[in-house]
Amino acid sequence: MSLSALVWAGDQVIACLTVIVIASAMSFEKMLKEYAADLKETAAKISAGIAALPDDRDARGLPET
Repeated sequence: MSLSALVWAGDQVIACLTVIVIASAMSFEKMLKEYAADLKETAAKISAGIAALPDDRDARGLPET
């Protein structure tokens, strides 16, 4: 079973972080309790770091979205 958190760049999802656990190793409820908060916090920190990057898409030749 797995638990995922989205990584955002503005209003676009660009990745997700996923924890995978063998179902016989723990219950879904325990997985939520053990990993959900840290997973969400880490994804939010990565998203915030991406948001803080300079917007240099033109310099790299990427189209504006």
